[in-house]
Amino acid sequence: MTGPFSAKTSLRRILTTVVPIAFLTPSTALGIPNTYSLDLEKDDLQYLLLNDSDIAPGTLDFSSAQNFTFEAWVKLETAVEDQSILSKHKVNGFTNEAYRFDINLDRSIVLTVSDGSTNSAHGSSTTALQLGNWHHVAVSYDASTGTCAYYLDGTADGTCSGYVTSINEHDFPFLIGAQSGPVDVSRFFDGKLDEVRVWNDIRTPSEIAGNRFKELDGSEANLVGYWSFNNDFLDQTSYNNDLTNQNGASFSTDVPFVPEPSTALLLAFGLAGLAAAGRRRSRHRSAFFLVLVTLTVSLAANLPASAAPFSFINIADSRTEFGLFDSGPVINDNGTVAFYAEKADAGTTEGVYQGDLAGSPVSSIAEDGDPAPGGGVFSGFAVTFGFPAINAGGRVTFHANTTGAGGEGIFRFDPPSGMTTIADGTDGVTFAPGTWSPPAISDTGMVAFAVPNTGGDKILMGDGGPPICVAGPCPVPPGG
Repeated sequence: MTGPFSAKTSLRRILTTVVPIAFLTPSTALGIPNTYSLDLEKDDLQYLLLNDSDIAPGTLDFSSAQNFTFEAWVKLETAVEDQSILSKHKVNGFTNEAYRFDINLDRSIVLTVSDGSTNSAHGSSTTALQLGNWHHVAVSYDASTGTCAYYLDGTADGTCSGYVTSINEHDFPFLIGAQSGPVDVSRFFDGKLDEVRVWNDIRTPSEIAGNRFKELDGSEANLVGYWSFNNDFLDQTSYNNDLTNQNGASFSTDVPFVPEPSTALLLAFGLAGLAAAGRRRSRHRSAFFLVLVTLTVSLAANLPASAAPFSFINIADSRTEFGLFDSGPVINDNGTVAFYAEKADAGTTEGVYQGDLAGSPVSSIAEDGDPAPGGGVFSGFAVTFGFPAINAGGRVTFHANTTGAGGEGIFRFDPPSGMTTIADGTDGVTFAPGTWSPPAISDTGMVAFAVPNTGGDKILMGDGGPPICVAGPCPVPPGG
């Protein structure tokens, strides 16, 4: 065999060459194209309205004991007062109140529910939204227990209890971007909204996280209202809960997630990368290739929309805080990306990092000098030859060296801040010097990895306890 992958090509070289290309390949996390968002100006009193008489029966007028989930992408421009994402709620005594999903002055999210005589709003989300950034927000309400659960950017972000267990039915309108007041409309939203969804069931955490980067087709079970705002105010479900524009609300091409890239163009980038890797295994050439792709993508993204049938998201590049990428990044279906890199400090600091398709700032999972879970500090990562692994829940496993008694090992990051040793020297696991084992992780958090052994390589599996040998020259269990 000739070309980049000759008969002498190692599996590690194939993986570290292919994974960066797989990262650029269209992901199921991106869904179908999202082209516009709703742009609301508070000072112009803009919002969207659906009169109660036009609401499809059994959809937005919830029954007395109806579970529900609200979702939306939001981008706040100001935060000078409480702002409503959606509501069917007139502040004029409890008789005309039902529900509203708001952003508080402190930029947390809060659900209010009324049974017509009592108004419940007990507990808001934990984390403040950042002005000028897109965030996915969601809340689910369980009518049987009077509780709710908040989600921010696909992650649980607080709960509430003590709510009423039935919802008032009244004839006031459904609003997006505001709430009805005693005399006129108030709590105007100031910023951009996209992908507003109303479900008549409790969405699971995996459903909320897994669908936030996707546009829906409107036929999903239990979806009773869905407004994608792709240059219209139409409900994308068959219920036709279409909205009317109040005071000149407009659309923006600023969206929280982007259309799928052109497969042909990405294939061309991929082939160029394979050819470069085949001609020379230089660490610097590999790094230059990744920078070249980033620069090419950045230039292409500046072309007019009519001339560029693709879009890219720049997670990180070597023109800013990072100095070297020489291994493959990985991505899960929720759009979270994990990768090894060297910082732009003459190679003195390296680590494993994460970003996401929403454009959030890159954060450190672990880097040189951080405390290691088994003692000591981290002191080297698989930057040159390996790659981490990530599961649907955002747990990341990686190979690193430490100054502690365990030395080199496999570790797992458990969001938001937990760190677990999967296997190291204290478990009797040793790695050959200069080799790095790319681990794998299941959605339950179980980690599998290979280690060299004089009698043949072994595959081990662990979850924080003593690792188990599952393939290779494993000890014979009792009983054979």
